[in-house]
Amino acid sequence: MTKTIETKLHNLEEAKQQALQYFEGLSTEQMNSAPEGEWSMVQVIEHILMSEGGTLGYMMKKSSSGFDALDKEGDQERYAASALVKRLDSGERYKAPAVLPDPTGGASLAELNFKWDKIREQLNAFISTVPEEYYDRLIFKQPAAGMITLDGTLDFLNSHLRHHFPQLERLRSQF
Repeated sequence: MTKTIETKLHNLEEAKQQALQYFEGLSTEQMNSAPEGEWSMVQVIEHILMSEGGTLGYMMKKSSSGFDALDKEGDQERYAASALVKRLDSGERYKAPAVLPDPTGGASLAELNFKWDKIREQLNAFISTVPEEYYDRLIFKQPAAGMITLDGTLDFLNSHLRHHFPQLERLRSQF
């Protein structure tokens, strides 16, 4: 695993810990309440978990025939991945892609953290199996950007998680 990938995984874990700080001192009831027409804090995290889990599942399936079978990244894919990160970092609000089901809510912070830890363990285990010479291969189809590499996928996951920080902050501020 390259230092770049290690750093991106570390940054992703730091973002997770920052997200969990929004929940400190809140009851399960508070975490599951939301203004009319909005998600609760728990639903936001459930959405992130569905996104991360779905991303991992797609990468595992896409690479199941071997990494040699994956196409190499070109300029168009590189640009699309970069544009996706810029879009997520812009602060604009977007609807969740239709491929993700709506989160249900109702979970406790302990349940969410347990699920998140499991997804991250599986993500780290999967990434450790990807030979470095295949890091330039298109391994994940992101709904807005199309096919992106492992590097681009980690950038997406990090930016997607951080994209929800203002939403978590808004929801927390009601208490």
